[in-house]
Amino acid sequence: MVCSRSSCHLRSSRRFHRSCRRGVTRVEFLVLVGVAGLLICLVIPAIQASREAARQARCQSNLKQIGLALHNHHDAHRKFPASNDVRLLETPGKSWREVPLRTPAEPDPSVGPAEYGTNFSWLTKIKPYCQESGEYNWLDVRNHRAWDTSTLIDPTTGRPPNDATICHQMDWIRSLPWCRCPSAPDGDFCRANPRAGVTTNPYDPSTPYGPAGLTNYVALGATHSDSLLGVKTNPLAGGEKHPNGVIHPGKPQSIDDIADGTTNTILVCETREVTLAAWYEGSTAAVFGLVGSPTFVLEDQQRCPGAKFGVPAEGTKTTLNYGNDRSNPKRFYLAEGPQGVPWVHGPSSHHPGVVNHLFGDGRVRPAMERIDPRIYMGIITRASREPGVIRPCDDEE
Repeated sequence: MVCSRSSCHLRSSRRFHRSCRRGVTRVEFLVLVGVAGLLICLVIPAIQASREAARQARCQSNLKQIGLALHNHHDAHRKFPASNDVRLLETPGKSWREVPLRTPAEPDPSVGPAEYGTNFSWLTKIKPYCQESGEYNWLDVRNHRAWDTSTLIDPTTGRPPNDATICHQMDWIRSLPWCRCPSAPDGDFCRANPRAGVTTNPYDPSTPYGPAGLTNYVALGATHSDSLLGVKTNPLAGGEKHPNGVIHPGKPQSIDDIADGTTNTILVCETREVTLAAWYEGSTAAVFGLVGSPTFVLEDQQRCPGAKFGVPAEGTKTTLNYGNDRSNPKRFYLAEGPQGVPWVHGPSSHHPGVVNHLFGDGRVRPAMERIDPRIYMGIITRASREPGVIRPCDDEE
C-alpha cells in the first residue's frame, strides 16, 4: 500500500515530537554534574582566598591603628609604654614568670603596687589614644593593681555600685574589636585549651570576676626568653642591654633608643594564643622571637666584613608559629608560662604561612614562617647595630 504524503508527514512529525520529549540522558546528566563540580572546585578556593585576603587586610588595619596609638602615646609621654610596669629584679625569674595572674591572686590584687608593679598591659596604656578614653576612666593605673577586686560589678545592674568609683572589672571583661584578628576563630574571651592539655583558665568566666577579653596582638619584646627576663648575656646575644626589643617589661623605651632605626625594628606581632592572652594582662603582653635558650656567634665576616653584631648559631629556630596544639607530641612556645600555666603560642597567626608585624615606623609587613633566624633576630633588636638592609622577607624574595 502506498502511504499518502500527509500520513508520512504526520508520522515524521510524531517522531520529531517524541525526540523533543526525550529529555537528558544519564550520560549527559553525569557530564553536567561533573562540569558543575569542577566549576565549584575552582570557584570555592578563589572565594576563600579572597575572603582570607580581606581578613588579613583588616588585621593589618588593626595593627596600623595600634601603631598610630603607640606613636600618639609617644608624642604625649616621649616614650612608648612598657609591656607592663613589672620591675626586673636582680633574680629575673622572680620578676616576670611569677607575676600573679588574676586567679589565684597572690598577693591580694586589691592592695597597692608592691615589687611587682600594677601589671597593666601596654594595650591598656594606649587605650586613651584609640578613642577609648571613656572606658579608661574606670581605671586607676597608678594606685591599684590591674586585677583590683575592691569594687566589682553588680550582677543585677551590670554596673558598679557607684559610677564615681574605680572599677577595673568594667574594663577587663570587655572585648576590644581592634585587638582581635578577623581570621581568629576562638571567640572574644580567654579560655582553656584542652587540645593542648591546658585545662587551667586563669580568667575563668564562671568566677565572680567575669571573663577576660582576648587579644591577638602582643609586643615582640626580646629576641629570646633570657633577654625578656633581663638576664645579662654576652653582647652577641642582641646587644648589651636586655630586654633588647622595644616594648618589654619594666623600662619604657623611646624612639631615640632605637639605634637600629624604626624601619628595621618590630614593635608588635600577632598571636593565636587563647589562654594567656588577656589584652588587659601585663605579664603576658610581650613575647620573644627565638626558641629556647639559643647560643649566639659573631656574624660571618665573609658575608658581612667588619661586622660586630651577633647572630643565632646554626640550628636555631624562630618562635613564628612554633607552638602547635595539633602536633604529637604537643609543642609549646613556653611550656611553663607565668604561674606555671602552659603558654602554647607566641608570635603566630591564623593567616596561612605568615604572621603580620608592626614596625616602629608604623608599617605593617607579614613575615614568613621560614624567615632566616638571623634576620628575625635583627629586626627584633632595637640597638644591635645590624645593617639597615635587613628586612623580614629579604631571604624569601
